[in-house]
Amino acid sequence: MGQTNSWEVPCNTQISFTVTADSQQFTVDQSLLVVDQGDGTCISIIEGFTDSSVTQCIFGQTWLSQLYVYVPPPRA
Repeated sequence: MGQTNSWEVPCNTQISFTVTADSQQFTVDQSLLVVDQGDGTCISIIEGFTDSSVTQCIFGQTWLSQLYVYVPPPRA
């Protein structure tokens, strides 16, 4: 797919979204979406591809690692 861009955002950004997986809802807020770079700037962990024809985004493992997901084995 190619290279991605991260965007600089205000460090006081207040944002959240909810992901639904198999009827389970997980809300993610700015504590996992905004990363302080330690130099007075912050970046969003949401990345977009440099190729404008690619419409997907990458959310990264920062927020996913905060979720404990159990996927049961398929039924026989």
